[in-house]
Order: sequence, then C-alpha cells, then structure tokens
Amino acid sequence: MSLSVDRLLKLPPVFSLHDLTKHTYLGRGMSLDAAKKFLTRMQEKSYIAAAGARTAHYYNLLKDPYGARNRPLEVAELLYPEAIVIGINVLHAYGWVNQIPRTIDVAVNASRRTLCKIDGIELRPRPRAWFAEQQSNDAVLRHGESPFMIDSLTPRAALDDIYKVRDMWVPGHDDLFIPSDEEEGVERLSQSRLMLRDR
Repeated sequence: MSLSVDRLLKLPPVFSLHDLTKHTYLGRGMSLDAAKKFLTRMQEKSYIAAAGARTAHYYNLLKDPYGARNRPLEVAELLYPEAIVIGINVLHAYGWVNQIPRTIDVAVNASRRTLCKIDGIELRPRPRAWFAEQQSNDAVLRHGESPFMIDSLTPRAALDDIYKVRDMWVPGHDDLFIPSDEEEGVERLSQSRLMLRDR
C-alpha cells in the first residue's frame, strides 16, 4: 500500500484541506504547501473529488466511492452549522410534490459575507430572524426526525417559505398533493414538542 493511499485511509469520507495540516488524523500534519500538492495528486488519480469551488472540502472516494453523490449535505453542515434543508426537496421527501429536484436547497445565515459553491447544493440565504422564527414555530426537524442527514423544515414550513421568499421554483396548486393531516409522515422524537405546539 502506498503512503498516499495509507494517508487517505486515515481520513474520514469528507475531509478538508485543514484536516491535512492538523495532527488529528494523520498523526503529524502536513505543511499547507505539501497538503495542496497531495490533494492535486489524489484528484488526478481520482482517489478524491472536490466538494465544490473554494470549499476546501473533499470526498474521500477510497472510503466512499459515491461520496460526491451521497454526502453534499455533510459538506454543507461542516461549512455552515446552521444549515437547514428547505424547498422542494422537503416537499418531495413527504410526497407533497412528484418533481425530483436536481439540487438540494439549503438555508444558511444571510449575514455571512461570502458563500462557497457546493456541487449539488443551492445555498439560500435567510436572515437570522428566519432561523429563530422556524425554531419558535417548531418547524425544524432535527437529526433523527429529518428525512435528510441534517436538519430540515417540516413540509408545511417549507411550502410557506417557498411562497413567501420565492427564490426557487414555486409549485402551482396542481403540482401539490397536500394530505389532510399536514403532519402525516412527519416523525417527532419528542411528543411533548407536538403537545406544546398544539396548545
């Protein structure tokens, strides 16, 4: 086994340029220049794939050959801890629309000065107050409740956001299949959240 492959096998399925320079995974970190050269060589051999322009995050294809398809949300959460899946993806996950989105819409804090481009993800800036409002309305599904690997909105909250902000495709009434119980299929880990919300 080559030293390069051995290094990659010590890294997680999603890693950053910074991870190569730390002592965490490799025992001894690489210099920034050496890390950049290493990444270029590994990309040329198709051992890794960049998560997107200027993200400085990579998919370790030796650990997960389908990482670029399966793990963009992991990158989004690493770069933007407040990230929440919104939009048509949420509606599709709950059967409210049939259309299959090509990219995943993710809300991030609008106060950030710049946003990276993550392949497969559309970052949708939302003000800090929006996040607080979703939280207070119990509209955020956390890990274990969300059908995604990161937090997401409930389908009702996602549809309301689509209609209010209109920065993505807006489904017409003929495109929607809203169940009579809008919480149908929504799993809550804590029933107390539902009881408090219904008061």
